[in-house]
Amino acid sequence: MGGLYLAYDLLGGQRGPLRALTRAATYAVLFGVGYGLPLGPVYGLVAGLGLGAALGIEFWLASALRGPIPRAATLGLAVLRGATAQGLAAALTFDVRFGAAFGVLSIIGLATLYLFGFAPSQEYRGAAPHPVRSRRRLLVATLARGAVVGAAATIAGALTHAGLRGVWFGLEIGLVVAAVGAVVGVFVPYVESWADSLPPQRLGVVGTVLLLAGFACQSLQYLVVLLNARVR
Repeated sequence: MGGLYLAYDLLGGQRGPLRALTRAATYAVLFGVGYGLPLGPVYGLVAGLGLGAALGIEFWLASALRGPIPRAATLGLAVLRGATAQGLAAALTFDVRFGAAFGVLSIIGLATLYLFGFAPSQEYRGAAPHPVRSRRRLLVATLARGAVVGAAATIAGALTHAGLRGVWFGLEIGLVVAAVGAVVGVFVPYVESWADSLPPQRLGVVGTVLLLAGFACQSLQYLVVLLNARVR
């Protein structure tokens, strides 16, 4: 990682992959903490990685193209979000039947919503200081995506668990997903503004720090052996 940041210019500069990596890591932390606290660390880790990667790639493409990304890529990201971030996370945390149903319904709902122009990249305009077209539209789109995923969780709970217990089970997860999505949506303009305005010199400093941290971690094993030898 440190070497990549030090080689920022060689990897395409502002149009290179490091902007996507920076975005993905930031969004992964936001989603991971948001999901992990109420739904458990496994859900937070899987959903955070999946949603962070999807949102990072989508906004990076929007930044590079200075506009909406191709429809095929948008639908592919909907599949990534539904299958990995929701379906797999729910399957590992709760049970496979619920996870499978939740993932399929999330994919269908998100893909349909994206076709109507509610993909996250539809709200992206470009560089700082005003990367979002309309904050009102951003809020509406975020709530719409949260409602679709929440409805998918509620229906999946009703289909895979008997009685009202399944409905309430799915509704609880759906509310958490919708709430986390809305909170992360608030931070999107600031993350995008920050990612688009990162100077190469600062990335070089980050790369140097990461390299030094890596060397320090690598040397720990030899330090432990040396200390054990002295104790004996």
